[in-house]
Amino acid sequence: MRFNEDYLQFLDEYLDDHLTIEQPEPEFAQISTTETDFDDTDSSPLLVEHGYVVADENFDILRTRSATPGEAWDLQRRSCVYVVKFDTAQKLGYACDQAANVLEILRK
Repeated sequence: MRFNEDYLQFLDEYLDDHLTIEQPEPEFAQISTTETDFDDTDSSPLLVEHGYVVADENFDILRTRSATPGEAWDLQRRSCVYVVKFDTAQKLGYACDQAANVLEILRK
């Protein structure tokens, strides 16, 4: 799908106005591990030390009528949840879709 430049500029401006980008803790600024190891509290005790609760592959948080289990998020700290993806831009799109779907399910 192709978008015109005006629409892309609109999206950039909208996201700039509505999203807050957090700076990671210095220990997480550069990661040299896999996503699976990063989300594992045994392999990454720094997550717990910084107040994160790991929910990766916890399918009990989000229950639906579907036979396919859904993962709500990977990490939580206080009232903020995080989806963690280490990969290509396509995976970023997947993370955004996952977050939007969870919000829609919780809204209903």
